[in-house]
Amino acid sequence: LCGAATDIALRSAASVAKAEVRLCVATCCHHSCDYDLYVARSFLVEVGAARGRKEFQMLQKSCGWSFGVASAEKRRIGLLSKRLLDLGRLHFLRAKFGQGSTIKAYCEPRLSPENL
Repeated sequence: LCGAATDIALRSAASVAKAEVRLCVATCCHHSCDYDLYVARSFLVEVGAARGRKEFQMLQKSCGWSFGVASAEKRRIGLLSKRLLDLGRLHFLRAKFGQGSTIKAYCEPRLSPENL
């Protein structure tokens, strides 16, 4: 799901916490995440990655460096930024549904730069 749509879907799933929930989300467009909708802002604060809107926007912007004409170092930072946002989402899911939540690669890396 594109950017903030992932967080909207995760919040929706969490709202039915009494029911058994099975969810598979292929994240993409991390550069389109929205600070107000992101489900794991407290996680980013906890790990020292983004203490507020401005730092979140810097993290969000760096996600766009993960592929394209950026230097190898910027691509690495971009991939790490995307991974960090998804780890925050995983933290949110584990808090809501337990330790069974995981992150999985969803296709061959050569098919999509979004595949983590």
